[in-house]
Amino acid sequence: MLDIERICVAEDVSLRKVTELLDESGRQIIMIVDKDRRLTGTFTDGDLRRALLKGATLADPVKGFFNARPISSPASGGRSRAVAIMRERGI
Repeated sequence: MLDIERICVAEDVSLRKVTELLDESGRQIIMIVDKDRRLTGTFTDGDLRRALLKGATLADPVKGFFNARPISSPASGGRSRAVAIMRERGI
């Protein structure tokens, strides 16, 4: 089972740390969360490539380089709601 805390970080974490977490977790996504642990965005290896192409360094914070508009579903919605959202969005 996934320990979700292992893939949650704040916006001020460096691109290096987020990249290390992507590698260590074996997951393809890192969740960016605020101080109240609410989802504010997602970060993938594609986001890293785009950041580097824009001139970012691995020492730069992830802020400004993650997807701040992820598609999500409330936990209370259950599996059927999540599947409906995925179908609506073509995911």
